[in-house]
Amino acid sequence: MPRKKQTFQTINGPVTAYEPISIDFQNTLRIQCDRSWIRRKFLDVSYGPHPEETMDIYLPNEGEGPFPVIVMIHGGGWCDGDKTYWEPNGGIKSVAFGFAVVSINYRLGPEHPHPAQIQDVKAAIRFVRANAGKYGFDPDKIATWGGSAGGHLAALAGTAANVPEFTDRSLGNPDESESVQAVIDWYGPIWIDRTAKDFEKLNVYTDAKQAPPISERFCKLLQCTPEEIPERAVAFSPATYITKDCPPFLIQHGTADPIVPYLQSVDFDKALSDVIGEDKVTLDLVHGQGHGSLVYESFDNVKRITDWLKSVF
Repeated sequence: MPRKKQTFQTINGPVTAYEPISIDFQNTLRIQCDRSWIRRKFLDVSYGPHPEETMDIYLPNEGEGPFPVIVMIHGGGWCDGDKTYWEPNGGIKSVAFGFAVVSINYRLGPEHPHPAQIQDVKAAIRFVRANAGKYGFDPDKIATWGGSAGGHLAALAGTAANVPEFTDRSLGNPDESESVQAVIDWYGPIWIDRTAKDFEKLNVYTDAKQAPPISERFCKLLQCTPEEIPERAVAFSPATYITKDCPPFLIQHGTADPIVPYLQSVDFDKALSDVIGEDKVTLDLVHGQGHGSLVYESFDNVKRITDWLKSVF
């Protein structure tokens, strides 16, 4: 049976390719989300004073709200990506299940070092609350959802809601709360200094020394030398800030992920469960799937996630 062709809209114009296409090819093409089916949307809305601080707001086609809100955070190693690329597509599909979705851009490294990224995420959360009446948001039902670096930021927003150094209230709406009521973490890196050792445990490397060296870009993001990474990694980790006040978490991670070892999600699940209780943490290990598999944004998985959100809100 011949393979089907499909035309995809990318940042450089339309591209026709055979289906199914790999995640790596999607990343290369920088395929943009199909948002044409969403009738009510507000694009490139500023939520802060910097040009990068913009969001696309998608509302369900039916109903007046208030709608529960998903703050969708793209990946890209904290230094790349965009709110319209393929990765936020899974979250944007949640509009069909009665959710408002806010897909955000944020300042990228290394030009803007950490903690600029998490400060922007929190500014976006404050914007959502401040503008709940205008857009029909439910300010008491906000979730963060992200993949890869976006998963890290979604998790950090969930555990570090009251950490002053991750907050810059001069970015806008300073009187609003930054707390969220749920987190969806897709394959987020939790302990960046553990990656090589975790892959060694999984027999991806026979020796952790086989791992690529810490990149200069990453050191610039954290403003440190390679030798200082272990210390900076502690402050960068969402696990460092876990308290009994953390919201429920849904974590999904492929067991064949070649970029972020799934052991990080296994151990993050345990760390959260030990403090907030097993009933508030759900871990889905997606057998045989990699980093950003199309399985994550499938209809069945988006329904699974939105059903979970409805159960915890």
